Amino acid sequence: MSDISDHLPIFYIVQDRIKISSLPKHFVKTYRDINDDAIASFATTIGNTSWDNVVVPDDASASYSNVIGIFSSVYDKPFPVITKRLKLINNKHKPWITSAILKSV
Repeated sequence: MSDISDHLPIFYIVQDRIKISSLPKHFVKTYRDINDDAIASFATTIGNTSWDNVVVPDDASASYSNVIGIFSSVYDKPFPVITKRLKLINNKHKPWITSAILKSV
């Protein structure tokens, strides 16, 4: 009769299975810088904006496009899109972090 035992488990650690050089070294982060001064500037500008040419008779789609166009142009000035390229930390000591995990992060 043979016994199955959990004493002295045997395992093997495989290192260097993931090529560290294949992982991305940078990632790009985009955001809008929204602060109190920008909000005040936006509120002033949107309040002083002329909305007279928004309404197009018998064409709701054109009227909507006009509203979105005016709003977007006013919104983009105080809240510009900022793009930063950030360097990833070296993950040689964490071989389980794959490029898919980094992309998800």
